[in-house]
Amino acid sequence: MPCPLPTVRASLGASSLTALTAALLLGGCLGDPQAKTCAELPPGSAGCPADGGPLADAAQDTADGGPDAAPDAAPDDDGGPADAAPGDMGGDDMAGGDMAGGDMGGGECAPGTDRPCGSDEGACVAGRQYCGPDGRYAECVGQTEPADEACNGLDDDCDGTTDEGCDCVDGSTQPCGSDVGACMPGEQTCVGGAWSACEGAVDGSEEICDAADNDCDGTADEVPAVVEMRPCSVGTGRCAASGVLVCAPGTIGAPSCSAVEGAPVAESCNGQDDDCDEATDEDIASRSSRLLAGEEVETVPVAIAPFGEFHGVAWIDDGRVFFGLALGDEWEAGPVEVGGYDGGDSGGAYLALSRTADGFRIAVSSWDVGSGSLNVFHLSPGGENLRRQSIWNSQSDGIDIAHRDGFGYAIAFEEDSGGAANTRDIAIDVVPDDVARMTTRYTVPGDRAHLRQPSVAWAGDDLAVAAINSDPRNDSGNLQLSVFSGLGGVPRTTVVERSGSARNPSLIWLPQHQRLALAWDTVGDVRDNRVVRVAIVDLQGNVEATFELPDAPAIHPALMARINGRTPADTLALAVRRAQAESFTIEMAWLTFDDGRWSLSPTVTRVANEQGTGSGPSAARADEYAVAYARDDGRGAQMVFSTVDACPERP
Repeated sequence: MPCPLPTVRASLGASSLTALTAALLLGGCLGDPQAKTCAELPPGSAGCPADGGPLADAAQDTADGGPDAAPDAAPDDDGGPADAAPGDMGGDDMAGGDMAGGDMGGGECAPGTDRPCGSDEGACVAGRQYCGPDGRYAECVGQTEPADEACNGLDDDCDGTTDEGCDCVDGSTQPCGSDVGACMPGEQTCVGGAWSACEGAVDGSEEICDAADNDCDGTADEVPAVVEMRPCSVGTGRCAASGVLVCAPGTIGAPSCSAVEGAPVAESCNGQDDDCDEATDEDIASRSSRLLAGEEVETVPVAIAPFGEFHGVAWIDDGRVFFGLALGDEWEAGPVEVGGYDGGDSGGAYLALSRTADGFRIAVSSWDVGSGSLNVFHLSPGGENLRRQSIWNSQSDGIDIAHRDGFGYAIAFEEDSGGAANTRDIAIDVVPDDVARMTTRYTVPGDRAHLRQPSVAWAGDDLAVAAINSDPRNDSGNLQLSVFSGLGGVPRTTVVERSGSARNPSLIWLPQHQRLALAWDTVGDVRDNRVVRVAIVDLQGNVEATFELPDAPAIHPALMARINGRTPADTLALAVRRAQAESFTIEMAWLTFDDGRWSLSPTVTRVANEQGTGSGPSAARADEYAVAYARDDGRGAQMVFSTVDACPERP
């Protein structure tokens, strides 16, 4: 600030000049050009008036006692009222001049005073303002002014708010990520008021089977497929098995199927991939293995029944009952004579065989003129006669027997109705395996009370009986099916064949389909020109499908079935005898179940071609299809047992 000069009068004495020079020196005007002005210095500083105003006239007057260096301007130079008259400081200035009145003009402060300035808010520090000689405050000194806000935990812009717009304090750190399961936490650093990316953390990954919490959600091995219990399968053919996806103990990676693959077996003719190579019934040649037994076999059907992989075989030879256990074309046990029976010179005999849980039951009937007997033999698998039960003492031309595991057996037989000559009923005795319990007898109703040739089968808890309701006048009849529901009350009876020429019924139960299969032959226009038919019937007696074998004649059908719950392609085999003039053949026809329906295959498998006459066949299915029949070529009768390994063509 320029140093204010005192007013100088027109003529100055030496003393006055000296005083002026001293004043200028003391005021800093003739000294260092960088020296502060009085207004910039604290009041009372050397060379400056105590009030901080302009260089006082009094100081000059006091020094020289003479007149002012120059009269005051009019009006007053400081903007105040003009002095009364120019004069010196000796009297008029002190009385009414600048010093006496403190000529403030338009000033805002009293020279020499100060006040605080700036702000003490936040990071700011207040300074001081000093009032200069001109009555004006000088600039604020010693203050710390507001700055741009920095993310440092301070109120840099002194607005009462700290770190506005900042997420964090620069340089600070915080943990990040997760410490659950396989995850590990990392660290974030504040840079420029924002958190950096998480560094050093181990993040979660897709869940796999390893007993670890890979995705860090607090649960291990919750693989989506496992949580959803997605279905799965392993293996092919008969080895196929179904399950759900699971994380098996000790496994790492993808889930595995809970199913256990089955074991392959040798391929056989059953419409299945037995050896699990994705091919069905391959490499099977048609073949027939034979076992021969006996020399005086009765001309009645022999009987066979399956037992595991074996077949039990029974027949009557010269009035005696024989039994053997066959595997393929060899005897596994026997054949042995079943003791306790002697048909003697009976006029005829009938035989039926059924497997049980622990062996076999053989039912044998014999009759002579006016008398007869019906016996059941309990055999071990090896043919040992464990005991005999006498069921009836009467003439009985036809019998059949069927066993129900865990319950007992049912034996159906012809019984004299007590009415007119040659009238018969079909009686059924249900005999529990516990022989101490009472036997229950049921009677099949018939139109003329002349029922013959029963065939019996258990259908779950129900008992089904097929029989010929014959007319004794022409020895022919209709085929009827009766079902005892839960072994109670009057059976439901359905007439399946009304031609009046039905003979030789064969009945089996198909558990997978909850249906009965029934086969029979019918006498055509020519007595030996017989036709074989097959029907699929439900337990209410509704006939759902009927098939007829081509190429008559064919007689005495015997049904056998291979039912397997793993595939829909079930096979029903039908063994028949076709008679010529001096020979006969044993053949097998095939019914297959595909796409919800049964159909008759055009393929026929020839089992045997025999000379002479024959009877039978009987048929069953263990690991292989098997048939048994009797033959007589004029040199003696024999029982023939043949296993058959041949596959039908599927339509």
